[in-house]
Amino acid sequence: MEKIITDFKPNLSKQSIKVYVNTINKIKNNLDGKDDLLFLKNTKEVIKYLDDLDVSYLTKRNYYNTIIVYMQSLELDLNIIKIYQDERDILNEDYVNNMKNGNYSEKKIKNTITKKELDDVIDELEKEVILLQSNTKFTNKEKHKIQMLFLLKFLVEIPLRNDLNNTKIIKYKDYKKLSDEDINSSNYFVYSPKKSFLSLSQYKTKKKYGLKLIDIPKSVMKYFYIWLKAVPDSDYLILNISKNIPATAHDITLLLTKFFKKRINKNISTTIIRSIIVSDKFSDYKKESQDMANIMGHSMSVQQLVYVK
Repeated sequence: MEKIITDFKPNLSKQSIKVYVNTINKIKNNLDGKDDLLFLKNTKEVIKYLDDLDVSYLTKRNYYNTIIVYMQSLELDLNIIKIYQDERDILNEDYVNNMKNGNYSEKKIKNTITKKELDDVIDELEKEVILLQSNTKFTNKEKHKIQMLFLLKFLVEIPLRNDLNNTKIIKYKDYKKLSDEDINSSNYFVYSPKKSFLSLSQYKTKKKYGLKLIDIPKSVMKYFYIWLKAVPDSDYLILNISKNIPATAHDITLLLTKFFKKRINKNISTTIIRSIIVSDKFSDYKKESQDMANIMGHSMSVQQLVYVK
């Protein structure tokens, strides 16, 4: 199964492939499916199983996406795939409407904080890290604080998903020597006194957007160099410090959620940080744009497409 999905979706990460396989196996086992093909053809049974699951509609949507990708990889009946796509699209529409109307899940409401609250937590952490700057050696606990400060400063300026996992650190002069194949097979944090950027080739929407080069502002580089001082021999940007290995996407999620749970008793992830940053930057514009669209008597999408140049 893993090879089938990998061949069909070669740009998917190993972690994503693993999630796809586990999801299909979970559904199959719960439906006593003995044949990978036959159990998915029973659309009514699969849909009923997903309808009855005590999970969020977003999780159900992800299940449908997994089923669709797997069936497409097996080149199964397009009419059957269309049934699952229709169910998935209903959940997609729910998501769009909820985001449009500001109807967030109870879990998200519980764990959302304001930009000021986020800044306050970062400022408090920075005060602790400043006290460590004269150190020449660092304990794992101290490294964790320094890494967390850098990670948060980075995400506030560049609110990515968990795309920093397995990101390699490289000097600009060495990056220029890499082959196209190397550049397109890994993520790199490229640095030099004059030019620093993130070379992103392994991320969720790579197939649509391709290689991305994202400039790193000096305000972030300041904290990178503090972090580099603590781990001068590291080849990777974010670490699982206790194991001294590159952090996985799951590791980054745990780093953030455990940190914020301890500090403010909230489960803050990269997704929530992205929401905080985007809301802070564009919430006033969104309201003003909606008000203007109402006055002009058209939708926001028409306003953006026709009137905004």
